[in-house]
Amino acid sequence: MTDGSDTPSQTASSPSPLRVLIVCQYDLAGASEKQALWFGRELVRTGHLVLMSLYGDPESAGREAADGVEGLRLHFHRFRGRTVRSADLRVAGEFAPTAVHAFSARVPVATAARAYARATGAPYFVHWEDDEFGIRTRVNTPSFARRIASHGRSLARAFYPPAGPYVTRATLQWARGAAGHDALTPALADWVQEQLGRPCEVVLPIAPHVWEPLPAPSDTLRDLASRRVLMITGAIHGGSVPDIETALQATALVRQRGHDAVFVHAGTVVARFDLDAMVRDAGLAPAHARFLGPLPFPAIPPLLREADVLLQPGAPSTFNRLRLPSKLQAYLASGVPTVTFAIGFGEMLEDRMEVLKVSTAAAEELTDAIAAILDDDVLRQRLAEGGRRAAQRLFDPGANGAALVAYFRAGMERAAAATASTTAGARRE
Repeated sequence: MTDGSDTPSQTASSPSPLRVLIVCQYDLAGASEKQALWFGRELVRTGHLVLMSLYGDPESAGREAADGVEGLRLHFHRFRGRTVRSADLRVAGEFAPTAVHAFSARVPVATAARAYARATGAPYFVHWEDDEFGIRTRVNTPSFARRIASHGRSLARAFYPPAGPYVTRATLQWARGAAGHDALTPALADWVQEQLGRPCEVVLPIAPHVWEPLPAPSDTLRDLASRRVLMITGAIHGGSVPDIETALQATALVRQRGHDAVFVHAGTVVARFDLDAMVRDAGLAPAHARFLGPLPFPAIPPLLREADVLLQPGAPSTFNRLRLPSKLQAYLASGVPTVTFAIGFGEMLEDRMEVLKVSTAAAEELTDAIAAILDDDVLRQRLAEGGRRAAQRLFDPGANGAALVAYFRAGMERAAAATASTTAGARRE
């Protein structure tokens, strides 16, 4: 793994390479962190230098095949009291970033990114992925016990930032001062602009391998080869449980229609959820649902190829309207028919050509969509081909990496102009 200390040579007329310090909340097991990694890889491929500052398990780099990328350095920071360690600041100072990219405005990220920006003098940018206000509200209100726990975390984060995993008024105020804001979807960019009163650029994420040949299916589910595999990936947590329940119920209904269907999930599961009970409540036998647990991303594309239908159900909520589930990038690139919700990012996809859309969270509607794919060979083939074209159209590494670079350069110019104006004003006084 290189340390990014050598700057690629540039011609006299070409712009200087960027030196981007990307700050993440977790390690590379996280979905957001993988997206940051893919951006980082594209930046270094085009001659820029990247330092990713992560929090968590350094061994996640090996599991996610992130080691040994020339020009990309991985650093795992820690917190000492209310901020990162002086050793982390030294690493940032030695890297000398031209831009600090906070991959959210949540407390741990904002705390580290603010410290890095102050220590290096680099302008900072804030990345947006979700309805941050809504997430905090949903997580904090379900029960009295969880509200008490949330209050405890709020007190703790003043002394240890990782204890506060969501945005706060203070971090949002800090975000308002950023040199730029970028969001995953047009709907989210509009929301950020409305909430913060600041412009927000749309920078779609990168899906690696979209231009490469499709991988061969893995043999993880070889014993299910004669059955219809309905698959969903991603973490099972409070926000995703309704989607899992809908998918399980739809699997049971599809079976009632005569298809020998099996529900398969890959991803982490929050301990408090009883998967066996969820399967029973959906009307499924234990043999008709399989939970594979967390898998590193390199294992996901071959696994997806074993599915007959990939699922991302969801209610027409603000949460779904504003987000782009990271699984959809891999789903669309997989060449496997995908069912997803119609709002938000779904509006960027063509129904019955690239995906099959659902407009409600009803298991019956999801069942109809799954059955339509299983029963219609022509539709199935059309969605397989159209989904892959959609991935290439929307998640192209070259196009989206160039958009990110242009966004950084424009923000850096604005920041430099603002600094020059402030300096000139101070001199006049």
